[in-house]
Amino acid sequence: MRRRGGLGEIFVLLAGGAALTAGSVAPLVANASVSVPASTRPVPDFGNPAGHARVPPAGDAVDTNHPDHVIGTGAPASCTSAAVVSAVARGGVITFNCGPGPVTITMTATAKVVNTSHRIVLDGGGTVTLSGAGKRQILYMNTCDKRQEWTTSDCYDQEWPELVVQNMTFDEGNSTVSQSKGTSFGGGGGGAIFDLGGQLKVVNSRFIDNRCYHVGPDLGGAAVRALAQWHNKPVYITSDSFRGGQCSNGGALSSIGVSWVVLNSLMTNNDAIGYGAKPGRPWHPRRG
Repeated sequence: MRRRGGLGEIFVLLAGGAALTAGSVAPLVANASVSVPASTRPVPDFGNPAGHARVPPAGDAVDTNHPDHVIGTGAPASCTSAAVVSAVARGGVITFNCGPGPVTITMTATAKVVNTSHRIVLDGGGTVTLSGAGKRQILYMNTCDKRQEWTTSDCYDQEWPELVVQNMTFDEGNSTVSQSKGTSFGGGGGGAIFDLGGQLKVVNSRFIDNRCYHVGPDLGGAAVRALAQWHNKPVYITSDSFRGGQCSNGGALSSIGVSWVVLNSLMTNNDAIGYGAKPGRPWHPRRG
């Protein structure tokens, strides 16, 4: 099995004014609702209003007119954390039916992609917010996770799963995993989304006040942490907004050995607050 190590650079293409300071479907409904009304505090627009860069097909949204799973039955209370977790684990194209207005789903568990899935598309229609409530990571995919079935001999370079997130808002996600040795390639990070392996694309989405651990050299990405993409293909960040993120490295985005294409996106008030290089003392996995 090939391992990739060391600190890699982040290569980012900023375009279109992107700022880097960049049949029938059965609904999925859980028994107990944990949905809460959407936050009333001001939120940024989707993407950069001044961005007009051409978006290649690889970076554009995908068709979700024929979903495999629909979360909710038309009322906000029918859209729950349990339904999101279940749908993501099942994979396929996932949409929401939570009513006409904005809705915030407070996650009581992290939604985890199953490595045997092919493509997972999560489309909130521009009205759905997933909140980690400042306590937990929201969305997780890791093709090298030892707790799951490995689908190839090289978990760091495989085509699937492919995760596409579009028309969503991620609020107050928090990856509390601190720097660890030998337990997770690249340490922790990814307060809203963590992705190691496969492919990742984020389109027309917002990331607000996400967090990850505050110190450590090989962790980062308050909003998104991406590692080991298939055939070194880039992670597309298209028409997305990032505000108020905070982490040791990468107040918005972070990676090791991954390239990014950031188009028509806006990053404001995101802070990298860590310090130091490789720790001079033994690493002890812990959660903070």
